[in-house]
Amino acid sequence: MPRERDNFIRAVRRRNDEDAVAAGLDILGRADLNGDSVPTAELLAACRIPAMEGRLTVLHDSKAFSGFAVDDIAAAKAFYAGPLGLTVTEEYGMLHLHLAGGTQVLIYPKPQHVPATFTVLNFPVEDIDKAVAELSGRGVRFERYPGLDIDESGVFRGEGPFIGWFTDPAGNVLSVLQER
Repeated sequence: MPRERDNFIRAVRRRNDEDAVAAGLDILGRADLNGDSVPTAELLAACRIPAMEGRLTVLHDSKAFSGFAVDDIAAAKAFYAGPLGLTVTEEYGMLHLHLAGGTQVLIYPKPQHVPATFTVLNFPVEDIDKAVAELSGRGVRFERYPGLDIDESGVFRGEGPFIGWFTDPAGNVLSVLQER
């Protein structure tokens, strides 16, 4: 039983889940009283803690973040903090965008940067027309791509979400989008 208890405690500490702690301790307590042993995988499953081949997955609870490159950190900082109005911090020559919900995006310098040909960052909004008008008023220019029916304000209203694409000073494609 000590091994199961130790494995359970390590798993719960990684997850920081009070419901799982309560469920697991209840199972362990009943097993102790009955003199039974509880296999670790069974205990983890009962507590809804994912396991892979008897071990927790390393990345399951990781607070992952995304990042992309720019060719000019100062220009990127001015753009993201200025027209976009985001909270931007700088550390070790790199930028951190602080987004809603505690999400962060890393922006790092790359000499001879070539922008991606896809959208690197999407900003969901409740009212795309309001967002596009506000950003346009701050100097953001919305892209118009050949073959797409994009309206006069710069919004694609075809299938899928309404979406307006724009670029940062390094040419990285960003968007505002509104689910229907």
